[in-house]
Amino acid sequence: MKNKKIAALAIAIVLTANMALPAFAAENTEQDAPKSTAYLVSYSQIEQIVLDNNLQVENNELTLDNLMEEDELKKQYERISDSIDQTSATLAAVIGNASATQDLKTVAAGTSAALAVLKTLFASQEDASEDTINLTELQIKQANNQLVKAAQSLFSTYHQLQYNLESLKNNRTALEDSVRAAQVRYQLGAGTAAAVEDAEASLATLNKNITDLQNQSLSIKYQMNQLLGHQYNDQIVFGKMPDPDIKYVETIQLQDDIAEAQKASYKIQITKLQRSILNEDTHQEKDKRKAKSNDIDAEIQKISASMATQLDTIKQQQAALALEQKNLDIAKRKWDQAVQQYELGVISSITLNQLKSNYLNQEIIVKTAKSTLFWNIESYRWLVKGLPAS
Repeated sequence: MKNKKIAALAIAIVLTANMALPAFAAENTEQDAPKSTAYLVSYSQIEQIVLDNNLQVENNELTLDNLMEEDELKKQYERISDSIDQTSATLAAVIGNASATQDLKTVAAGTSAALAVLKTLFASQEDASEDTINLTELQIKQANNQLVKAAQSLFSTYHQLQYNLESLKNNRTALEDSVRAAQVRYQLGAGTAAAVEDAEASLATLNKNITDLQNQSLSIKYQMNQLLGHQYNDQIVFGKMPDPDIKYVETIQLQDDIAEAQKASYKIQITKLQRSILNEDTHQEKDKRKAKSNDIDAEIQKISASMATQLDTIKQQQAALALEQKNLDIAKRKWDQAVQQYELGVISSITLNQLKSNYLNQEIIVKTAKSTLFWNIESYRWLVKGLPAS
């Protein structure tokens, strides 16, 4: 179709006045420099990296560029068509002029027929309408932002997996102590073989869970590499998990944010455009327009409920984080006391290790709570920018 349009455009240039057409830049065939397979990514970099390097984003942009080019060709057709109309009117005057020679009339009639064929060719072109271009542009922006959000979510999920791994590795020390204690009791005749087997089975299960989490972490790295435009097995290093933006939460004005989210909603904007494309010429078309209007009203209500719910979740998680931080202070105090008691010979190494494990696990619980709160604040921000919560 595109070649057909270009050919038609070339014929039009010959038959009408000289019209300058915009020159299209040639594709850049220069090869990019090879990328390093080891790289660090921080949370703040994710959005720009995805938009710059993700292959799906690039394809989306190429699709939009093609539509814009189609639209530019259509505008050229319209300008040339106007020129054809003016030329045809002049030729009709020549043909109808009694004083014009027959040769001139014959040439005018032939030219007029050629222009009529060309105009019919223009009319047959399947060009994208402005509504179609706007609709595609919105859908592409939505898709690109969803890719950014997905990458950001993977960053948060990766860190939560690492916290879980830390917790399991801390618990492994206590389980290893339990296995050794069960073995000693059994050797001394104070324990049973079943107790040893149970302790060893618990340790084996924990080691399996550690391996599973390590495999999940590797899978997330593969996915993140692809979202960032890298080879799936490139060596990616995740930067530090940011702290939750409490100052942002304190400035939230729910009703203002709801209004902004409803205006920015890609789903609402897309549905409105889809509705505008429909006409009211038939009963069926009217029903479709009504259905679209109902969809818009439903989405407006859904956004209001989603944002109120999301803010409630943030508030609850803030309270939970404050509680876990207090528990961390208590665990830290008990651990400090245990170190002193162990040095004085008051408690055993097993008790010391258990209190250390409790403290380290509580530290991980706090980090996990911070990470969860951080991502829910980010999800709220995405709601405000027009993406749904899920």
